[in-house]
Amino acid sequence: MEMERQHRRQDRWRRRLLMCRHLCRQRRGMAWHYCVINATVPVLQRYYGGEDTRPDFRLGREAMQQLMVALKTDRQHGWGPTLETLVFLFWLATGSAYRVVSRVFNMPLPTVFRVVHRMVDEVVAVLPHFVHLPRIQEELQVVGGGFARLAHHQAFGKAAGAVDGCHIRIKCPGGPDGHDYHNRKLFPSVVL
Repeated sequence: MEMERQHRRQDRWRRRLLMCRHLCRQRRGMAWHYCVINATVPVLQRYYGGEDTRPDFRLGREAMQQLMVALKTDRQHGWGPTLETLVFLFWLATGSAYRVVSRVFNMPLPTVFRVVHRMVDEVVAVLPHFVHLPRIQEELQVVGGGFARLAHHQAFGKAAGAVDGCHIRIKCPGGPDGHDYHNRKLFPSVVL
């Protein structure tokens, strides 16, 4: 059983190596370089041209730089930390399918999948440094008091956090107003 598994791994490795050699022969002058940034991609032209990044990534340039510093993305292989962060942020900001992100960045679909999942893991790893709920009663009262002041209502005095613009899936209430709970994504939800 173990020998068979090892043999399959070696076969997969050989096929990948042959495919890579085949691709490199097709791209003369670019041997073994598959991670090439396409400078004609409009999203990248706007980013590297110094334009506002909010329309594409929903984050300003300063916030993006802070995110890259926090993630400590110092990889020197693959597509590079900047491009991988841009792919991840575009996927997150637009809610697009991997196929769409692949076309936007002119990047292979499996690569987009791997980049997004690797970046999710990196963000989740540093998340506790930036997002935390109150740990003691006094912290909860301070945070709740802040929410109550913002909302101008004491009902928010027990709030410990907020999620911005998330569609929370619900069981659709019956009756004549049930259709009012269907969102643009075609499932019943409430927005917090």
